[in-house]
Amino acid sequence: MHHLCIFWQYSLGAKKMATAKANEKVRKAHSASRRLVRVTISLDVEDYAAFENLGEKAQLSRSWLIRKAMREYLDRNSDGHIFGKQ
Repeated sequence: MHHLCIFWQYSLGAKKMATAKANEKVRKAHSASRRLVRVTISLDVEDYAAFENLGEKAQLSRSWLIRKAMREYLDRNSDGHIFGKQ
């Protein structure tokens, strides 16, 4: 049982390290290609948890996922029509 616990902790540590390396790679790529502005937003607890889970599965940061979602939203609504309004 003791060995299983150590392996489980090692697996989690390795996963976090791989995620951190992937996030760093994405962050460097974004920083090199454009300047970013830091903002603070408030999210529902459920939305935050959903971004956290999605980020872990995809090995991407919450920030990257939110930037991607914002970019897609802006691209879809570039004509000025937002929720049926002009």
